[in-house]
Amino acid sequence: MLPVYNCELYIKETIDSVLNQTFADFELIVIDDCSTDQTVSVIKEFSDTRIRLIEKQVNSGLINSLNLGISIAKGEYIARMDGDDICLPERFAKQVAFLDNNPNIILCGTAYQTFGAIEKVIRHPLSHKKIAAQLCVHSVFGHPTVMGKKAIFEQHNYNDDFKNVEDYELWSRLIFEGEVANLDEILLFYRVHENQVSTIHNDVQQQRSIDIRLSLFKKIGYDVILFSDAFVKKMLYLGTYFTVAEFSLFLKWLKEISALNQTTKVYAAPEFENVLTGLRRDLIYRIFFHSNFCKIDKQWRIQAFNKLSFSDKVYVLKLKIKEKSKF
Repeated sequence: MLPVYNCELYIKETIDSVLNQTFADFELIVIDDCSTDQTVSVIKEFSDTRIRLIEKQVNSGLINSLNLGISIAKGEYIARMDGDDICLPERFAKQVAFLDNNPNIILCGTAYQTFGAIEKVIRHPLSHKKIAAQLCVHSVFGHPTVMGKKAIFEQHNYNDDFKNVEDYELWSRLIFEGEVANLDEILLFYRVHENQVSTIHNDVQQQRSIDIRLSLFKKIGYDVILFSDAFVKKMLYLGTYFTVAEFSLFLKWLKEISALNQTTKVYAAPEFENVLTGLRRDLIYRIFFHSNFCKIDKQWRIQAFNKLSFSDKVYVLKLKIKEKSKF
């Protein structure tokens, strides 16, 4: 499933990479969202009968294109692609084999290599337990690397209320419908350039991502009166000043959801504890080692230090000693 919009510079290379898959039994559904460049003309130069080109009459956005593609797909599995990325030849074969051999898995992604403006290898957690826990703080799938069961996509469409983070929102629902996984093998090259949604709409993405994170934490069943949505979102976003009292309340919230999860078992305990520790330590590090963080001053930090547990105080002091030893 390949939604496209104004991809004339990259679409030929992308389609070539799909058509050259070692696994040949597939249909390539290309949904064009009223491109204003030569994207459609380039696509029509291909004569491969596996290509199904859908030319929308109204520019209605990516989410509409994705859900349209899901509704007309004929295969057992649906693989995602973007109009500027490149599949490695073995991608489909390896993901199909993995899903066939693991019927409990409803969705799998892969590791991938970015290229263009940024070049690095991205690897995500492999097991369902780690993926589910880490989704509470960020998305752990490369969207164009994903392949999943068509039946699951049909039951759970992309949500139009989460534009620019529609993939993250979908994963946040699917982890409660079956097991998910990532393959620890690079099977896609992910192009990074200035015209991407993730570059243009970064602030909007961050705010909507916070809403998704909040919904995942709320599944644990903590006290939403004591820990209001507005408060939790503020502390997860960390973009504005917060008081020492709010910092202390946030530490209390982390303890409460940790204890509750031990009982409710919404997330695997060891994996979820690692996520909460990382969340807490990241905030503490910002407070004590980022001088301009949220406009807090020395007196604020002294008061905050007194709110820390013994182990977190030791954590801060060790880092302070290490920092001074560099000079």
